[in-house]
Amino acid sequence: MRKFLNFAAYFLVLIGTILVSFGLVSWISIPSTKSLSEIFLGIIYLGVWPLMLGISLVTFGLNLLDTFTFVKTKFPPPKDDEFMCLINEGASLQDISSNRYLGLSEKEIEHRLDSLVIKDKLILDLTEEGELLYRKNKQ
Repeated sequence: MRKFLNFAAYFLVLIGTILVSFGLVSWISIPSTKSLSEIFLGIIYLGVWPLMLGISLVTFGLNLLDTFTFVKTKFPPPKDDEFMCLINEGASLQDISSNRYLGLSEKEIEHRLDSLVIKDKLILDLTEEGELLYRKNKQ
């Protein structure tokens, strides 16, 4: 869903940029018109409206992109104790990475968990089903 919304925001910026360029280039056709009403309607419909719509789409798309990156950039990364609180009796990498409030990717979470294993705060346990679980070290 997040990738789709990211794509939609980039698409809005692209369409807005095309409309802005169309609104700026359409002014070139003014000298070839014969009546004053055609000039006025051409300026409004071929120049001003695409320009205003394009600028608003670019602004809206950039604001969407800013809100999508808010989670990753505005919050500090969680501390080791916060990772330890997520692991009760044992949790897999998928269980921990499903927590949206961490704001980290699955690779970043795996790296942090592996560093906790190296520090002997966590232990890796292999279940009978072949799943790796992170457990708190009781020592």
